[in-house]
Amino acid sequence: MATLLIETHEYRKFFPVARTRFLWDITTGIFTPYQRYEKQFHDVKVWSPRFEMEPWKHLREEMIDKVYNREQTVNTVVNSQFIPFENLSPQINRIGITKEGRFVYIRQESIQWEEIEQIIQGDIEPLLTKYKVKEIDEGVFLDNVTDLVTRNPHAIECDLYLIRSDSNYIQPNNNVYIDKNAKIQQFVSLQPDDGPIVIDKGTVVRSFSIIDGPCYIGKNSIIDSARIRGGTTIKDTCRIGGEVEESIVENFTNKHHEGFLGHSYVGSWVNIGAMATTSDLKNNYGGIRIEIDGKPMETGTNKFGSIICDWSKIGIGMMLNTGTVIEEGANLWHDGGKPGKSFAPFSWGAEGKYEEDRFVEDLRKMMSRRNVTMSESRERFIRSVMKGL
Repeated sequence: MATLLIETHEYRKFFPVARTRFLWDITTGIFTPYQRYEKQFHDVKVWSPRFEMEPWKHLREEMIDKVYNREQTVNTVVNSQFIPFENLSPQINRIGITKEGRFVYIRQESIQWEEIEQIIQGDIEPLLTKYKVKEIDEGVFLDNVTDLVTRNPHAIECDLYLIRSDSNYIQPNNNVYIDKNAKIQQFVSLQPDDGPIVIDKGTVVRSFSIIDGPCYIGKNSIIDSARIRGGTTIKDTCRIGGEVEESIVENFTNKHHEGFLGHSYVGSWVNIGAMATTSDLKNNYGGIRIEIDGKPMETGTNKFGSIICDWSKIGIGMMLNTGTVIEEGANLWHDGGKPGKSFAPFSWGAEGKYEEDRFVEDLRKMMSRRNVTMSESRERFIRSVMKGL
């Protein structure tokens, strides 16, 4: 019997990152929500109200075997926005909520579509009288896009229970977990005093790198004489140099040269040029505000760098202001002008627009360098995104 992983109507609070990926495909901590719950429940289906909307309906084709069918029976529904501190163990006839009243899970022998729809729309009050309520007081509930960065150090700690139970990892030191097929060269400094360090399968950490915990390095990545500070997640097939602090870097992204990336989220298929640097602290140490769709949003912290969405390119030597938001597909370079803080999707420099066919072809070339072929459904999705702007 399957577990259903959903995103609710709150997916909009994770724009612009969630414009090109569902919430269960966004990393915080060590795993994406789908990876996390698949490890625990094994048979996991997914559902989003966006499956029936442009442009996201095209992504449905990529995950057809995972998509929930209303004819299927599910006994557990879990919210993608929640990261448990240990195995989530829903009891029968229970609804789990945080102390703030946010939906975490529901468990029943057979959950009806009408109840799933209520949860997706945020109307859980009727369910609180139907089921016994379990208050969840540990874990991380992600409320909006800034939480991806600010909650990441704690999320790494939360996910560690799934690493401890995995026999593929060895522990050369306390709080250090290295996959048997990773390679750590000489003169690498691992510092797990402030949190765990996890280095996954096929990754190479080259000499003179420094890695502080808590930190996760994904599969088949290269850490090239880099300084990786605590609170950092680097996912699969990345090339990382320079200094990275309290940031998330998704799959297939390159930041291979010197330059500082701090308190930032970086999507997939992003290239950050040599000496490009993010600012993550104002000169006056004030709180940092970002702008999403023309509306200001407080980050709630005085340490926040940039949000750099999927498929973007940052030219050599670019200096990104504190709280910069770069939306999907932007191609930016230093042109001598005053650096902005908000860049529209598919920007070509500060004022131009990436031409559709050229963008698709450039991304196809980038993917081929990692032996990845762009699927027809992915291309339709990208073109639909560009046409909808």
